[in-house]
Amino acid sequence: MTQLEKIDRARLPACLRHRDVTLADALAELQREYHARDLTFPEWLKKGRMTDTESRYEREIFAAMVNDFRRQIAGQPSRTESHGFTWAQRRAALQRELAWRAGAYPEWIAKGRMLQAEADTRTARLSAVLANYEEGWDWHPDPADRRPLHEQWRPVQAAIAATQPDAQQRMVM
Repeated sequence: MTQLEKIDRARLPACLRHRDVTLADALAELQREYHARDLTFPEWLKKGRMTDTESRYEREIFAAMVNDFRRQIAGQPSRTESHGFTWAQRRAALQRELAWRAGAYPEWIAKGRMLQAEADTRTARLSAVLANYEEGWDWHPDPADRRPLHEQWRPVQAAIAATQPDAQQRMVM
């Protein structure tokens, strides 16, 4: 893929930008990550790398996203109240995980613990999950905020654009 094709692809909506990642692929990655946490976190707790509260939060938020994607695949409306995590909390959890992977995966590849292709696939799938949320899926306006919907979405757009300069061009609302 040429640099121009990469730039043009970055401007596409999430569903087209990550067309090689299906919703089922994204769900599979969320499920894999959720189960990896069940296997990894008990050891991290023993070593003091995280608290029980952090461990519980991270497992529960990924479980919430698994349920979000199951609903989306089934064509059902989102139900934030079913798990209690806001859109912003889920987005932040995905950003943390992707940042962690950006640091850990190169080391794992260098040590032979992971193949580059596997790292690329996992990262692409989780990036597609993040892009799905950043396109506004499952974002709900604050019921206490009386401003029009588009005015409530503007600060969200600005926050996303601050981390991805081309994101503003992709957002429509």
